[in-house]
Amino acid sequence: MRLLDRLRRVNYFTGQLLTAEDLRRDQQYFRDRLRRHNRNLHGWGVVSGLDVAVQDNDGTVTVTVAPGYALGPQGEEIVVAEQVSLALPAAEGHWVVAARYDERLVEPLPAAGVGAGDPGVRFGATEETSVVEVLVALPQDADNPWVTLAELHWPHGGPVQVHQGGRRLAKAL
Repeated sequence: MRLLDRLRRVNYFTGQLLTAEDLRRDQQYFRDRLRRHNRNLHGWGVVSGLDVAVQDNDGTVTVTVAPGYALGPQGEEIVVAEQVSLALPAAEGHWVVAARYDERLVEPLPAAGVGAGDPGVRFGATEETSVVEVLVALPQDADNPWVTLAELHWPHGGPVQVHQGGRRLAKAL
């Protein structure tokens, strides 16, 4: 979605037959509107928390990301609700610790009538979540969804260094 794209919402009236698609379209309108607001008024980057720490236990390096909140490049809200611990590859190098928005289907419901082509299980809700990963590099495409939390450098024979210079902060109003 671009800044000046026009948004459409459902026009409700008495007696209207609403389908699941109408309700999805209405949800999409509000999501697009919030993303546009976030992206254009607050920018993108870390809002709070999401601090990165590294612990070396006899050569096994663990990267820990604290809970926090960020806005993604497209305006999506990235919430890391709990501390995340990740193993760092066992070789010297350079990495980026990054987070992105994600969704997953939850609350499985049995399908009313299973027929040809019917998946058999439907889900009652979509949970907004996040993914935190240690990447070799960020994707260089225009739709890159990642927010950099820190850069890690592990020089030969030395400790892992955490650099937050590449960490972008969202504007707080």
